[in-house]
Amino acid sequence: MKQGRPKAIMVPVPSPSIPASWDSAQRPFTITEVAGLFGVSVQAVHMWMKSGRLRRRTRTSKKGNYRIPRSEVIRLLESAGREVPGLWERTFAKVLVIDDDTGVRKLVLAAGRNPAFPMTVETAPSVEDGVLLAGRFLPDVILLDTFLSKNYLSGLEGLAFIRHATLIQKVKVIALVDHSRMAARFLKGGADDVLEKPFGLADLRSAVYRTLKSTPRPAIQGRDAGRSLLLAPKLLSRKDRSIGSSRSSAALTPPLKS
Repeated sequence: MKQGRPKAIMVPVPSPSIPASWDSAQRPFTITEVAGLFGVSVQAVHMWMKSGRLRRRTRTSKKGNYRIPRSEVIRLLESAGREVPGLWERTFAKVLVIDDDTGVRKLVLAAGRNPAFPMTVETAPSVEDGVLLAGRFLPDVILLDTFLSKNYLSGLEGLAFIRHATLIQKVKVIALVDHSRMAARFLKGGADDVLEKPFGLADLRSAVYRTLKSTPRPAIQGRDAGRSLLLAPKLLSRKDRSIGSSRSSAALTPPLKS
């Protein structure tokens, strides 16, 4: 009797990018799991260890299997630009650009779309709109133009308000200036860095990255933390330390004690 061809047995195979034994515990990875995450062979991972690309590992015994710490796997993923949900995902810097120049706002939006250094970007055409938006958006970095108009808040006045508003006073601020004299004034006024116009995408990304990595500015304390703001009486309320316009308003710090 002629026997038929045995039926194939379907065995579920886990995705090569996610180890089947994944869990939330901080346990190390096996060589096989690391190879699966990066889509390479086990031999390639061993070569990484020999070459120094994979720097940290342990062994279960003197001649036992290798174990790779999660922190080392995350470092490798980050350096390779690979993301694995639940293990390491790229964080998007939140950037607010306050500038009345449409070209500058478009340039920052374009910079935010770069996959090598993605940013979540919001824009505002005036200091008043920008400070209102900052209170809701809570950016990591504010790019602030000088704004020298006599009828509205200037960039230095906006910077002073930011540095005295509890909710956003620790936000990094990069002043967008036209010359070195203005740069010095903004740095003295509390800006973390300056970027001189005109600038390109590479200059912008470098300034944002450098500022994000810089030492946080100490919070304003004592008398300075509660002093009244007399920058623009029509917009700033001393009583509730809010900023507003005819369309909207936002309280950015706790009310002052009377």
